[in-house]
Amino acid sequence: MGAFFTNVQARGTDRDAIVAALRADAEARGSDLVDDEAQADRSVLVLPPEDGWIAIYDQATESQDGASLERLAVLASRATHDAAISILIHDSDILDLRLYRDGARLDRLDSDPSYYGSTRVSSKKRAELAGAAEKWKGLVDDEAVAALDAAFRADDLFAEGTLHRVTEIVGIPHAQAATGYRYRTSGYEELPAGTVVLRFRDRARPAWEQASTAPPGLQTESYVAGELMLGVGDELRCSLGARSVGRASRGIGVRVWGGAIADERVAVERIELIVGDPRTNPCVRLLPTSTRSADGAPLLVAEAPDLEIPAGTASPFGGFAPGTNMDAMMAAYARGRVHVNVVGRVIAPGRAELGIGLVPRERPEATAATIVRLVIDPRFTPPLRAELTTSSYLRMLEGDAQVIACVAMPDRARLAAFARAIVEAARDERDATAAVTTTTFFASAHRPKIGRGKAKSMLRGKRWDDLARAMETERSVEVNVGDVTVRVGVGLMTQGDDLVGWCVCTGAASDTLSERWSSRLDDVVRRGEAIQALIDRRNAGGSAMLDQDAYELVCGLAPGIGMQRAYLDAHVRIPSRHRLWIASALLARLDLAQLDALADRVEMGNAVRITLRDRTRWRALEDVLSPLLAAKA
Repeated sequence: MGAFFTNVQARGTDRDAIVAALRADAEARGSDLVDDEAQADRSVLVLPPEDGWIAIYDQATESQDGASLERLAVLASRATHDAAISILIHDSDILDLRLYRDGARLDRLDSDPSYYGSTRVSSKKRAELAGAAEKWKGLVDDEAVAALDAAFRADDLFAEGTLHRVTEIVGIPHAQAATGYRYRTSGYEELPAGTVVLRFRDRARPAWEQASTAPPGLQTESYVAGELMLGVGDELRCSLGARSVGRASRGIGVRVWGGAIADERVAVERIELIVGDPRTNPCVRLLPTSTRSADGAPLLVAEAPDLEIPAGTASPFGGFAPGTNMDAMMAAYARGRVHVNVVGRVIAPGRAELGIGLVPRERPEATAATIVRLVIDPRFTPPLRAELTTSSYLRMLEGDAQVIACVAMPDRARLAAFARAIVEAARDERDATAAVTTTTFFASAHRPKIGRGKAKSMLRGKRWDDLARAMETERSVEVNVGDVTVRVGVGLMTQGDDLVGWCVCTGAASDTLSERWSSRLDDVVRRGEAIQALIDRRNAGGSAMLDQDAYELVCGLAPGIGMQRAYLDAHVRIPSRHRLWIASALLARLDLAQLDALADRVEMGNAVRITLRDRTRWRALEDVLSPLLAAKA
C-alpha cells in the first residue's frame, strides 16, 4: 500500500503570524480552541521554522480534500505575505503541488491528471496541471528553473521520488515535506521541540454524534454478497454485520439455519459476537444449541442475554463535509455496530444456503439477517509440498477454464519474438477495433506506462514495434487482447545478472489454442532456445504470473525464485498437469520407469517433452518429479 499524506510548507520565520491566522480562521468558522485532545474535532501542528520553512500539518486535510488543503495554504501565504506550497501524495501514485503567494495560487502540478478518470482530460487541462517552473522564480534562481522543470516532468515510480527532487531544488527540508498529520502523530515520528499544537472543537455538533432515540433495533449492513466458494476441509467462517438504529438495549440472540445445516454440509462449532469497534472490543464466544424452527427445520440458537447493545447514531454520516474529522465520525459509527461470525468446518460438497440472524431481545421483530449461498467443492488434493491448503488457494490450480503456456529463455530477444508472435496471432484473429491494454514496468525506477486503445492502432506500426522492443529490455510487459493475456520479462521482485526471462500466456481454454501454443513451444525447445516450458489448464484467475505462479504461492516458494538461471538448471519450476518441457540432463535424477508409467516422453535435442496421459494422476507425477522440485528453505 502506498503513502497518503498532506501538508503545507510556508516560507518564512513568522510562525506566530500563522498560528494567529489559524486561530482567527477557526473562530470565524465556528470553532473554539480546546486543550483536551478527546474533545477536539480538528488538530493542527505548526512546526518551528527550519531552513526558512514552516511546516503545517492539519488533521482536516488528511482526508485528501483539495479544497481544505488549498484553504490552509492560502491562509498561510497571507499570514506570512510570502510563498506557501501545498503538498498532497495519494497512494504514492499522485503528487499534487500548488504554489501560492499572498493568498493567490500561482501554479499547480498534478503528476497524473487522468488518475481518477472517468472522463478524458483535455490537452489544455493537462497543460494547466503540468507545473510551470518559470512561476517558481523567487523561490529558485534562474539556473534552477530548468532543473525544477525537469523534476516536474520526472516519471518516477513513486510520487515521493518526484517530491524529493522538488524539495531539494526549492530548499524545503525533505523530511518535513514527505509526511502528514497521521504519520507525525502515529508515535513513529517525534515532533521537534517547540511544535505548536492547536486543537479546535466545532460549536455546532454533527448529526452522527447524536444518539438515536428510536426503539431498539438492528439493520443489516454487511454480508457475503454472491456465492461463497469453499472446499471440504475448510474452516467455515460466515459473517453478518449490523448497525444499531435505535436506543441502547440489552441482550441479543443469534440464529443459524438453512440447507447447509439440514443437509450436514457444514458443522457449526461456535458463534463469535463483537459489539462496537472490533479493533478494541472483546469477542464474545458462544456455543450454539440445536433446536427446531416453527416449521420443523433444524435451527441453531445462541444467546447473550446480558450483552449491551449501544444506541445507534441518529444519522451515521449526517453532516459530512470536507474537513470532517473522519476518525471521530467512523468511531461514532463503529460504536453501534454488531458483528457475528459463524465458525465451524466444511464437511460435504454441494450447494446450500446458510441463514444468519441477529435478534435484539427487547425488540425481536427488528432483526438483522442474511442468507449466504455456499458453493462447496470436494476436497482438493494439495501439491506435494503445499504450505497453503485451504480451497481458496488450491482452487487456483484446478479447473479447465484457461489454457496457460509458459516458457523460460535466457535470450531476451528470442523471448520477445516468441511473445510478439503470440500477441500478433491473437490480434489477427480479432476485429481491428478489439480493445487492447498494455502495461510496461521499466527497468529504471519509473512508474508503469499503461496504454489503452484498439488492436489496429496499439498492435501495429511504430507503437507495436516500440512495445515489442520493450519486451527485450524492460522488467516486464503485459498485453491484453481479447481473452488472451501475454506477460513477458524478468518480473518485478528479482534482481541480479543471472536472470532468465519468462513469457506467460493465458487464454480461454480450447484444444485448438492448447495445441497451437504447444506447437510453438515445441519449436523453441527444438532450437535449444528454451530452458523450460509447460502447457497447463486452470481456473480463470489461476495466478499465472511472472514472479510467482499459483503453484509456487501454494508451496511457499519465494517470489522470483523461478527467474534465476541456477535454479532452473536444477529444478522444475511448475510441474504441469498436462505437458512439460525440461532439459534432458534432469532425467538422470528421476525414476524413468515410474515416469513412463504415467506420461509419454519425446526427445527434442537437449530437452524432453513430458505429456501426462491422465490429469487425475498429476499428484503421482509430482511424486516422480519430486527430486526436481524445490522445498521452501
